[in-house]
Amino acid sequence: MKIWNSHPKVYLDVAKTGEAKCPYCGTVYKLKAGEVVGHHH
Repeated sequence: MKIWNSHPKVYLDVAKTGEAKCPYCGTVYKLKAGEVVGHHH
């Protein structure tokens, strides 16, 4: 099994702050500079 697939799939909300940390492995995911997440209605 690949290491990225060794914990449950989770939803990380990067839209609020531009980054989020995985509670299982500690990896921090960040939006690219200038990237904006669109909001769906």
